[in-house]
Amino acid sequence: MQNFQQKTGVPIRLGYGMSELLLIAINKSLREDKMTSVGKPAKNVQIKLLDAEGKPVALGAMGEVWVQGNNCMIGYWHDAAETAKAIVNGWLRTGDLARCDADGYYWIVGRIKQMIIRGGDNIAPLEVEEVLASHPAVKVAAVIAVPDPIEGEVPKAFVELKAGRTVHENQLLAFLHERLEDYKVPVTIIVLDALPRTPTGKIAREELKKY
Repeated sequence: MQNFQQKTGVPIRLGYGMSELLLIAINKSLREDKMTSVGKPAKNVQIKLLDAEGKPVALGAMGEVWVQGNNCMIGYWHDAAETAKAIVNGWLRTGDLARCDADGYYWIVGRIKQMIIRGGDNIAPLEVEEVLASHPAVKVAAVIAVPDPIEGEVPKAFVELKAGRTVHENQLLAFLHERLEDYKVPVTIIVLDALPRTPTGKIAREELKKY
C-alpha cells in the first residue's frame, strides 16, 4: 500500500463490509499508523466486540464483531434458522474477529471458524500470514490448523514466493520468531509454486489440507 501511494500519489483507503450489511466501517485517516485499519464505523452503524460468552472485550482485546445499522438485512431468504443464528436482539454476528484501539479504529484479525487453538492459546491465521507476507521473498502466505496429539491443533504455513526469489524454511521460521510469540509460529512452512485459489480468487484453504 505504501509503495503504491508513493509511486502514484493516489491514497488508498480501506473499508469493511459484507453482503448482509454493506458498508460497516471506512478508514478516512491519513496517519501511517492507521493505514491497515478498516477505520471507524460508517454513518448509522454501531459496532461492538464480544467474547465467546457474549460479553464486551477489553480495549485492544480480540472479539467477535457484532454490528447494527439501518442498512442491515432483514434475514436470509427462506432460512429462518440461519437468520436466528446471525441476528440476535437486533445485532448481526459477522463471524469476524477484530480489535479496537484507543482512537476507535478497528483492525480485522481473522475469522472465528479459522481460529487455531493451540494448547489453549488462540492464534489468528491472518496475523501470522501478514507477518510472513512482510518477508522480502514472500508474495503471499496462508496458515491453517492441523491436528496435533499433544496441543490439539497447531499452525501450518504455506507461502508463494516472489518471482526470482528463494528462501529456506528455517529463515522464515527465524523471521517469525523475531516478530511473534513462539506459540504463534507454525510448526512447518511449505513453499508452493502458487497457492491454490477458488474461482473467486480467494485462497482455497481446504486444498491446502491435502499437503
